[in-house]
Amino acid sequence: MSKVKKTITLDKDLADAAKTKLAMPLSTFLNLCLQEELNASDEIEEVKKEISEYESHLTFLRSKLCRLEKDKQVEIDSKKGLLEAFAILERIHKEHDMVGENQIDNVAMHHKADRFELLKMCQDAGFEVVKGLEPFKEGKSKKFYS
Repeated sequence: MSKVKKTITLDKDLADAAKTKLAMPLSTFLNLCLQEELNASDEIEEVKKEISEYESHLTFLRSKLCRLEKDKQVEIDSKKGLLEAFAILERIHKEHDMVGENQIDNVAMHHKADRFELLKMCQDAGFEVVKGLEPFKEGKSKKFYS
């Protein structure tokens, strides 16, 4: 590195102490002090920038966590509604040996459950699923649930 000659003013007692206590020339010591101070300033800015980047990432992660928790709650509520709806259709099937598609639609709508998933559950359980308001089998109650 090239050198530049500068004139500085020091307190007399500091200049005298520097001559006796420093193991290097005063100019070398001052160069090291300036270098350290300037590097520290750069490092401070670097750390501030890094903190800002981490804060941005943290904000992103908090938003993602919030969305995931909301999605999970929606999934839980959906499954709960589906199970409640299916329990009603099981009772209807137990009493009438059949379930109407319109009943599936009504129960699904009331419990905010997926109609097609509910229909599949009924079919998988072996329920007889009839269209609309077809008459019930002979000897069964004519009461119709919605």
